[in-house]
Amino acid sequence: MAKKEIQVFSISFLDLLSGALAAVIILFVIVPKMDIKSKDAADALKDLGLEVQDLKQKMQQLENSVDKKVLQQIMQQMQKVEQELQQAVQNTQQLKEQVEKLQAQVEDLKKYKQWMDNCGLTLQSTCPPKKIPTRGFSFRGKSIVFVVDVSGSMISNNFNEDRLSPVKAGLRMLISTMDESYNVDVMRFPYQGDCDNKANFGALQPMTEANKESLSQFIRTFKAKGGTPIREALEYVMNTYTGLTDIVLMTDGEPGCRQGDDSNKLSEEILAFMRQRNPGNIQVNAIGVGRDFFDDPNAVKVKFLERLTQENGNGFLIKFD
Repeated sequence: MAKKEIQVFSISFLDLLSGALAAVIILFVIVPKMDIKSKDAADALKDLGLEVQDLKQKMQQLENSVDKKVLQQIMQQMQKVEQELQQAVQNTQQLKEQVEKLQAQVEDLKKYKQWMDNCGLTLQSTCPPKKIPTRGFSFRGKSIVFVVDVSGSMISNNFNEDRLSPVKAGLRMLISTMDESYNVDVMRFPYQGDCDNKANFGALQPMTEANKESLSQFIRTFKAKGGTPIREALEYVMNTYTGLTDIVLMTDGEPGCRQGDDSNKLSEEILAFMRQRNPGNIQVNAIGVGRDFFDDPNAVKVKFLERLTQENGNGFLIKFD
């Protein structure tokens, strides 16, 4: 009696195996290159993993009716596919973690971009140096020029205030606390006339004991007289000092040193000059001296100092009575 030929698989079953194998291999090739779509790929891989398990169960059921050699070859292929699938799943998980980190970084960059827009900064803007908290003030750096108003109003006004003496004492005390890492100069305005000025060094100098004593003696000579040539003083500073990080303007009045000067017009001219000459590298700070800085917050001089500091590095403005 002739042996009955055993048909191991039908064509449709082999097609099923081939299709599953091809799908797994394609996903294995594509998934490592994916980024944001890796979550969907992970779900697809999970489904395919279930299909592979189902196929393994079917293969086990057919062990008794399939040629052992053929079955062994198929099982080896299935094991290889399963290993590749596991590796693909691991790669996909790593990609998911990388995508989540990138998404977090994107959110941080959006916040930085919003901050830059609010501050009027672009990628072409000069990076502002980190502010250094110093003796109650927040200077941008350690290269500082103090610009002191010694106009006639600093000694007497309607309130009979002596505004100059406290300024001189406070400035000498502040300078005495600085070490040699600070480079400083002090200038006064006016000097001999109504619209001139004079600096002690005319350049930034390290705060050695000798240089601090020189500045202290210079400050002692301040006597109140003349006008308030703020524009001329700032022009001198911007034209003279290199590597400057901070200007500290100490004044009690509106800009003007000539008869008929328009303080409003001069204020706008000074602001325009500083916008042109200071692209943001120098922080302008101000100390408004006198009781009227508290009594009339809408006065020309108050609004002028507010805008001057805000537009030039958002420096500090301290009102000093």
